[in-house]
Amino acid sequence: MEHIKWLIPLAQDYKLYGLENNFVPSQSNNETFSDTFESQVEQFKNKIVFLNVGERESFIGKINNVEQQIIEFQLANAAKIFLNLRHIKTLHEV
Repeated sequence: MEHIKWLIPLAQDYKLYGLENNFVPSQSNNETFSDTFESQVEQFKNKIVFLNVGERESFIGKINNVEQQIIEFQLANAAKIFLNLRHIKTLHEV
């Protein structure tokens, strides 16, 4: 923990990424891959992901929707941003 600049405790009723309280990340051993990147990204709807690891602009958040090459992405503070699917270089499930 040498490089932490801020550690901010959250209120108990604060919902990160707009998730419900009963959300528990699970790992799947049965991975399948789609024919297109768009349909592959759609498999990560309502999951927390890390986009563009190691790039100038990287994002951590929840994918709300994927439609016509646009990703609706929700950040931890519940703010929504829209990203062009063609600008996504990496996608990792958290």
